[in-house]
Amino acid sequence: MFYSVRHLSKKVVECYNTIQIPKPEFYIAYIGTEKIDEELCLSKAFDMFHDNLDFTLELRVKVIAGASMNATLGGYFDMIYFMKNNVVDV
Repeated sequence: MFYSVRHLSKKVVECYNTIQIPKPEFYIAYIGTEKIDEELCLSKAFDMFHDNLDFTLELRVKVIAGASMNATLGGYFDMIYFMKNNVVDV
């Protein structure tokens, strides 16, 4: 019985074509004034609270700062700066 189920599942897998998916990348747009690393790691946020944690999954986020923006992000940064400096709480 085990062999037949294993054999059947192998045949089912062979029926489908495998596709490659792109590697996920995460970014954050940083508009602060303090110096920040070019890449942030989720595990570092927990290091200060717990010693010797073993992370099964690590999340790395690339930081896009205002100084390194391109034309597309330039408009976004301009809008955020404007809102930050001109919008008043009502």
